[in-house]
Amino acid sequence: MRKENARLKMTRLGLRIRYRGDMAKRKRTPSTPNISPDFMREKEKMMNAAQKALRDMKIDSPEEANAFLSQFVGMHMADVTKALGGDATDDLEEQANEMFFEAMESRTRFAAKRKLAAVLKLDPGHVRALTALAMMESSPAKIETALRTAILAGERRLGPLLQEGHGELWGFLEARPYMEARAELAEFLAGQEGRQDDAIREHQELLRLNENDNQGIRDTLLALLLETRRFDDARALVKKYDTDHAATWMYSKALLAFEQHAAAARWDTTSHDQAWLERQMHGMAAGMVPDIPKPVRKADKALIKALKFNPWCAIYLFKTGEHLDDELPEYYSAGTEEEALLFVGHHANAWVKNPSALLWLMLTAMPWLIKNGYEAEIEP
Repeated sequence: MRKENARLKMTRLGLRIRYRGDMAKRKRTPSTPNISPDFMREKEKMMNAAQKALRDMKIDSPEEANAFLSQFVGMHMADVTKALGGDATDDLEEQANEMFFEAMESRTRFAAKRKLAAVLKLDPGHVRALTALAMMESSPAKIETALRTAILAGERRLGPLLQEGHGELWGFLEARPYMEARAELAEFLAGQEGRQDDAIREHQELLRLNENDNQGIRDTLLALLLETRRFDDARALVKKYDTDHAATWMYSKALLAFEQHAAAARWDTTSHDQAWLERQMHGMAAGMVPDIPKPVRKADKALIKALKFNPWCAIYLFKTGEHLDDELPEYYSAGTEEEALLFVGHHANAWVKNPSALLWLMLTAMPWLIKNGYEAEIEP
């Protein structure tokens, strides 16, 4: 009875994915929590003051820097800034930064744009102001043009540092506005129809500039590579940033294992479309065995491991259409529904546009979910 129940659920869910999965879209994932502009302003002033003090004292080793800065542990950021002599506001760049953060606190877009224009009057090359104005443009073409203008301004401001800081650019505070502008462009391109290749190049360049990936670029890049079936590149990315502590990476490794075994079995997954999936689901309802070569099921182990880590990712994939408009959480913990929402927000297309993988996902995950008490959650 339980197997019959699982089979019927798979059939109904397969048809549901067939019609709702077509609409899967990439949603914006917050790169940082919703931190107040006041906090960001104070933090940036403190970090700029610390960097200036270290430079003036010609301290360049991490050990010496940590020893010097340890005396300020436990102090309020404003007090640290003052102690370091960085609270003066006569510097034009500092004044422009102050005005920028004030603009970000504006209650209306009109007020923000007016204040940002004032920032640019004081500092025409202020990258963050240019980036903020770009994201307020009225059309995709204008947004892209304005973002590229902000990036060029950042390149001019950084000069030789752009090459000198290669691989560790985020570590230089003056480079962060430039990196933020490039991240905005990469994310913008990822959300535009037919611009996946451009988006991939932008994401790869950001990782080249900052290998530690403080901006979380690798998650979106992995989704893009899987969606465009660039599996070798995806494997290389997973190998470089491999982790078993995030659902995104565990489910992606399962998908890559599936594709690897499918290729070894000479099973052409590129020939399968949504109509093929629908035929498979109708056949299952009539008692037929799904058309998946037995060697491909060697990938089940990787998927079961991902299911144990976060079963909600599979559940939300089954019901992608119901979660397209859900607001993405600013915070999440591993193994939670919030993590699953973020996973589906970026990775739904990698699965929905791969009917072969979807069928395998249902055949493997559905019985496991029912066995482990998630039957009510997967009700069609």
